[in-house]
Amino acid sequence: MYGAVVREEPLTGGLMSTVSRLAFEDGRSLVYKESVNPPPELFECEADGLTTLSRIGGVRVPEIYEVGETFILLEDFGPQSPRPPAYWEEFGRVLARMHLQRSERFGYHRDNYIGSKRTDNGWAEDGASYFAETRILRFLGEPLVDAHLTAEDRSRIERFAASLPGRLPKQGPSLVHGDLWPGNMLATRDDGPALIDPAVYYGLPEADLALLPDFEQVPEAFYRAYLELHPLEPGWRDRLRMLGLRDALGMVAEFGDQYGSLERVRSILQEFA
Repeated sequence: MYGAVVREEPLTGGLMSTVSRLAFEDGRSLVYKESVNPPPELFECEADGLTTLSRIGGVRVPEIYEVGETFILLEDFGPQSPRPPAYWEEFGRVLARMHLQRSERFGYHRDNYIGSKRTDNGWAEDGASYFAETRILRFLGEPLVDAHLTAEDRSRIERFAASLPGRLPKQGPSLVHGDLWPGNMLATRDDGPALIDPAVYYGLPEADLALLPDFEQVPEAFYRAYLELHPLEPGWRDRLRMLGLRDALGMVAEFGDQYGSLERVRSILQEFA
């Protein structure tokens, strides 16, 4: 169907997959993601999220060529280079428009994954409580989390989760990427913004932005463009740092005390719990 592969180039992959750029004899190239023993429906969930972002969110995502139990074959956006300021400004507008796509409730029509961890996307009415239950407290009980957290850590996490409804402004259920960081923010061949590796659901828009301040390559121009279309309540920068606890706990659940994740968990708890 695709012809002979004449070259295979390893690419940076996610936690669960190896990723390669396959060059075919007809000059076309595609991205091939494979996992030897993936959790159930991993790539089906990825394809579903990409379809939703494209159809409902209006966001550029790679075209899906084929999906199997252990692989997904995707459009190749080509080698990535440093992004000009105009790219980041446009990404801010693209993400703001995506977050303006609303649902009546928080959640999604199916569960999906961040890394190897399945996320509970059951429907709920209150966004802060939903985030506390399904994105924070759900990590208590994960083997590596239990192995590395102290009793005081756990108590602080529980207090933090209980306090969220009083700390967060009312935010409607927005269509969110779910695992937004620069590694999942690509450029198309004509330098337009594109997203990959989603963990889509209808959630808190601020939670979707929570990882970005950790990365210096995301400039102020991105936030200015975003806020023009989707204003946030005052104090949003502090809340992004606070909501970053989800990612920090997720990293501990995957890797234990590596990459500074445990230190980051305790730093956020020290400040906000």
